[in-house]
Amino acid sequence: MWPGVSSIGLVLLAGAWLILSAAVARAATPTADYTVVFDATWSEATHPGTLPPGPHFSGLIGGLHNDQVSFWRVGELASNGIESMAEMGSKSALTSEVNTAIGNGMANLLLSGGGINSSPGSVSISFTANGSHPTSCARAAPITGCWA
Repeated sequence: MWPGVSSIGLVLLAGAWLILSAAVARAATPTADYTVVFDATWSEATHPGTLPPGPHFSGLIGGLHNDQVSFWRVGELASNGIESMAEMGSKSALTSEVNTAIGNGMANLLLSGGGINSSPGSVSISFTANGSHPTSCARAAPITGCWA
């Protein structure tokens, strides 16, 4: 025992250290608030003579996840959910994949927002991230003629 330090003092000091360590550990995981704005400028003015009729975009969809899960990577096949979004504009398969990743502890938030019914237009989604990897997408439509 150190001179002048009682065993109760050591216990209190150890308890304070554990509380401080837990607070520092929580503070070490930074969070940030984000607003993602999808600003579609696709119009006759930006694409004269090549714009298909009724240009629009599907709803935004994605998730915040760790590095143990990936919905797409450059040079690899995309997940079924990303493929379904790209081909049909359907959010359901990707929603299911993100929710499965959340259930498995590999993701912590589903991102889901509205679409743009008529381009040009804008849509946004806000969320708080805590060191996760974001994945998000939307589908442009219609894909016809030279856009196919």
